[in-house]
Amino acid sequence: MTYKYIVSSIQKAAKNHRGGITSVALSMGKNPNILANKLNTNNNSHALTLEEAAEIIKITQNRETVEALASLINTTVVDLPKSNNLTNSKLNELLETFILTNKKCAALGEEIIQASSAESAGGAIITAQEVEDIKIELNSLIQGVLKIKLLLEQNNMLDATLPISDSSSQ
Repeated sequence: MTYKYIVSSIQKAAKNHRGGITSVALSMGKNPNILANKLNTNNNSHALTLEEAAEIIKITQNRETVEALASLINTTVVDLPKSNNLTNSKLNELLETFILTNKKCAALGEEIIQASSAESAGGAIITAQEVEDIKIELNSLIQGVLKIKLLLEQNNMLDATLPISDSSSQ
């Protein structure tokens, strides 16, 4: 099984779902024992279909598996904003998220510089673990920035100019 880690992720989500694999199977109209066998990566007699995998992901809201699938084609997953009604408090929250994202981006830049320095674990060569850590952080940043962009687009705010107070002229 080439993508055992993906099936394991789906199995973990089904086990952790309220009621476990049995509850997920019954929601799907499937026999719980057969579904458990299909989710068992050590069992080659049963195979999970794409349709079953998609249904389990939907039932369990399993983001981990979706992210693993997206990584197969070097892409990322972004949560869609739940509302297009951006209040002032939501805008402030969004701006705080934007500021935090920028700080994380700067920290990631520092991490990359540190990882490629002669003093890092691999010397001037970035280790495989450092590359994986950087990828995870980078994907998180991309997701955050895209979520902010989607919220602004939903609220037609990308073309709007926000008033900026110039404290130096006072």
